[in-house]
This record gives sequence, C-alpha cells and structure tokens, in this order.
Amino acid sequence: MHGRHIGKHENGHVMPGAEAIMKIARIFDASVDYLLFDDSEPAASAEIRDKSLLKNFEAVDKMDEEDKLVIKSLVDAYIIKRHQMEGVLKSEKRRSYVRL
Repeated sequence: MHGRHIGKHENGHVMPGAEAIMKIARIFDASVDYLLFDDSEPAASAEIRDKSLLKNFEAVDKMDEEDKLVIKSLVDAYIIKRHQMEGVLKSEKRRSYVRL
C-alpha cells in the first residue's frame, strides 16, 4: 500500500473494505469490532495446551459473573501462594550456599 493511501485511511477520507479489515484483524490478532469501533476491549485469548484445563476454563467462562469472580479469586490466591513458596525456597537455597 502506498503512503498516500495510508494517509487517506488515517485521516478518515477512505475506509478499507471488509476483506482488508478482516486481513488487518488477523495480522494484529484483534476482532473486527475492535478495529471498527475502537471502544471494546480485544477478546482475551491464550494458547492452553492442556485439554482438561481448557475444558475447565471453557466451563468457567459459561458461569455467571459472581461464580467467575470466585474462581478468579481462588486461582489468584493459589498463584500468590505459589510465588511466595518459590521465594521461600530460593531464600533457603541462598542461605544454604552461604553456610557452605
């Protein structure tokens, strides 16, 4: 695409066609709605290779907001606990090196 064409799109003088918008959405991994309306957040996405975990998250996604909040809180708490435990283990490992 020539620089002048890009400038026309940026200034709102020309709108890209549906096919171009779909290509742009694929390139930037964004929804067409996000590109056109710019007021919605892009859909969350992640590559989850564990099929069982993916099914669990799909089930949670269908729950009402209150249940989702409970699940998110539980997951957040576990992640925080895990990070704290890793920090303790690293600290103990460093102390054992100092004693040697």
